[in-house]
Amino acid sequence: TGAAAVDRPPVVAVFGDSVPAWLIEKAAPTFTRTDVVISNGSREACDGAVDFPTGYARDGSELHPPADCQDWKTSYPPVLTQSGRRADVALLVLGESVVVDHLVDGQRLSPCANLDWYTQDVAARIAYLRSNGVEVIMTIPAWPGTHSQFIFTSDYAQRMGCVRDALTEFAAEQRVPTIDLAPRMCPAGPTGECEATSLDGVHVDVEKAPAVFDWLVDQVLTTHKAQRAAKT
Repeated sequence: TGAAAVDRPPVVAVFGDSVPAWLIEKAAPTFTRTDVVISNGSREACDGAVDFPTGYARDGSELHPPADCQDWKTSYPPVLTQSGRRADVALLVLGESVVVDHLVDGQRLSPCANLDWYTQDVAARIAYLRSNGVEVIMTIPAWPGTHSQFIFTSDYAQRMGCVRDALTEFAAEQRVPTIDLAPRMCPAGPTGECEATSLDGVHVDVEKAPAVFDWLVDQVLTTHKAQRAAKT
C-alpha cells in the first residue's frame, strides 16, 4: 500500500571505489540499523568510469582498474535492485581516483588542469539514475592525510582542493545535493592530520569506520528526507 511504502526504510545504493567499499566492509560487523537498507555497489580500485584513462602514482607507475572492474553501465543496474526492490537513493562516493594525473586524449592532465573528462562521465551516471527514478546524492571527498603519499604526490592538498572545488561546482550545476566528508574525516583541514584516516591518509581506519559510516548514513537520510519534503 502507499502507507507501507512510506513507512519502509529507504534503500540506499552506494557506489564508488575502495573508500566506500572498505568503509562498509569495516563497519558491517557492528551495523544493526533498521532505518535503512544498504546495497553495496562499491569496489576497490574500480571507480566505474567508462574507459577510465591511465593514471600515474607518485612513483610514476601506471594505474589501471583491475581486469574484472566493470564500468557503471554494467555494474550499476543490478545494484539498484539488489535488495529486492528499487533503490530510493544512489550515493556516489567519488573523487579520490582523480587526484592523480591521468592520460586523457594523449595529454597528461592533473585535476587542477581539467576534470571535464571525468565530470562528463559522472553526469551520464546521474542522468541514468534519475531516469530510473533514483534520487542522487554525492559526497565531496575529504582532505587526504600526509600518509596518502604512498600514492599521491606531495602536492596532494592542492590537488584535492581542485577536485573538491570541481565536484562542488559540478554538483550545483546538476542540482545534486552533497555531503562534505571533510568535517567528519579530516576536520583539521588540508594541512593537518586526518583523525579518521590516520593510517594511510585515504581510507577510514578500522576502529573509526562504524562511527563514520553511521554518521554518513545519518547525513544521507537527512538529505533524503529534505529532498522528499521539497517535492511535496
